[in-house]
Amino acid sequence: MLRRLPFYLAMSLLVLSGCRSDDKDPPVKTDGSVSGDGSVVKSDGGVSPDASTVTTETTIYKINDGTTTEGTNVVLKEVVVSAVDQGGQYTGDVYVQEANGGPGSGLKLFNPKRVDGGDIKDLKPGDRVRVEGAVKYFSPSSTPFANNRKVKEIEAALVTYLAPGTAPTPAAVPVADLLKDPTAAGWEGVLVSVSTARVNQVDDQYGEFELDGGLEVDDELFFHQAKVGDCVNVTGILFYFYAYKLAPRSAADIGQASGCKQPKPTTIKDIQEGGASAPQDGDLVTVAGVVSAVDSRPTASNVYYGFWLQDGTGPFSGIYVYHSWTDKTAVKPVEGDTVEVTATYSEFKGLSELSNAYLTVKSAGGTAPTPEVIADPATIATGGKDAEKYEGVLVKIQNVEVDQVLKTTNNTVVGFDLKVSKLRIENDLHDFMQTPPATGTKYSEIVGVLHYSFDAFKLMPRTAKDLVKQ
Repeated sequence: MLRRLPFYLAMSLLVLSGCRSDDKDPPVKTDGSVSGDGSVVKSDGGVSPDASTVTTETTIYKINDGTTTEGTNVVLKEVVVSAVDQGGQYTGDVYVQEANGGPGSGLKLFNPKRVDGGDIKDLKPGDRVRVEGAVKYFSPSSTPFANNRKVKEIEAALVTYLAPGTAPTPAAVPVADLLKDPTAAGWEGVLVSVSTARVNQVDDQYGEFELDGGLEVDDELFFHQAKVGDCVNVTGILFYFYAYKLAPRSAADIGQASGCKQPKPTTIKDIQEGGASAPQDGDLVTVAGVVSAVDSRPTASNVYYGFWLQDGTGPFSGIYVYHSWTDKTAVKPVEGDTVEVTATYSEFKGLSELSNAYLTVKSAGGTAPTPEVIADPATIATGGKDAEKYEGVLVKIQNVEVDQVLKTTNNTVVGFDLKVSKLRIENDLHDFMQTPPATGTKYSEIVGVLHYSFDAFKLMPRTAKDLVKQ
């Protein structure tokens, strides 16, 4: 069975986490009186959340290190705007920093309001502002962050514009320092930059791409169309949402770089056969070939995963490409297309594959490779002497007989195996098991791509035409 989970489960939770109860707009006065709801109204236009509490002057550093605790009503006398969400999931959110910068200097204002008569969206990086509100430790109530993780922020903050200024200088930080605590926690909410980083994965469905090392670049503040293999410099706000992510603010925050390790041109045979010229697990490679089979069965979220590519005939000529697309995706693999793929070569539980693929169609509308005829199906069954050689290759077997129907542990019918050879025939690409064949059913030929998963080799027909009964 192929991996059919959406590329990032975390993104499917984004909508759930966005449903947060925001405070109503607080009353704004400038006379120092007490409003009708009991809030203390200060003479400078700021509003304390509760007349029974004291507003504590503090710093972002003290909020982040826990000196100023959750629930404390605070005032930040003068901090610098580092980013304003102008079009993301939470339009109107603001990030602010201490002027001195460094670890612990950044903080998010969730759903802030201006009390000086202006609009939050008019704020710009570099603006000096005064902030009042209660410290909040946030984690989604529906699916909390792991390990009781909380994000420190100020919700429904009251913002007063003070003066224009210079935008914060991003802190240059290695990718590795932005991935895991404790170092990453210090940079949360801070404007940072990473340099000479290679794009090794793109997920247009969720507006993300991943940099070498595993850092996700998110479209929360700005969407950038990247492709696998790009060498980039990226500036953005580091934030946490089920993982640490970098959020660029505009096109100016993403620039082309030089010096990244470039994709290695190679052949499928070099990958599958090994040897001195073979790429290493984790290398970025570029290969070209003809699409031989496509996983055309969508997931529940209408996402498709995977196709097979061949760059010749015979043993070691085919490979599985782990690639995702939707009905709305411009580039879709089609059997017979000649394509160029830039991807990461990896060994996934014993399967050689190209993952995180970027696909370019060089020639469309061609013919799929001619299946390789395998005289003895036992040679490509699990444990067979030629199974590894034909992994990922479109093959044909002839004059075979059904032994028994195959089922999963939850009793789902997935295919059948053959008498004598015990080769498995499974329905991952084409659901031919709606009416399972009886034991003894004979086929004059079966065509399919040979695949490996869950510790077994299996032949996977593409359409009904690939199964010809006697």
